Amino acid sequence: MKCPCCGGEMREGWLQSTRPFFWGEEPNERFWCSPQKKKGEFWVSEGFWEGSSAPASYCEACKKIIVSVEPGK
Repeated sequence: MKCPCCGGEMREGWLQSTRPFFWGEEPNERFWCSPQKKKGEFWVSEGFWEGSSAPASYCEACKKIIVSVEPGK
């Protein structure tokens, strides 16, 4: 995949975490285990006890990560 910022080649891999993560417009600091999602927010990764991951591309030159998601989960 080509980086949309610099046009360089991106390295394919996985964004990984010990807990699932989701996307939202505002930080949500009110949860410990499972956030109360608002309209328009969605899970980026799946999994909980076994950890979670999402496909991602990394640009070494720009230090940017692009994550592939399936909104609605």
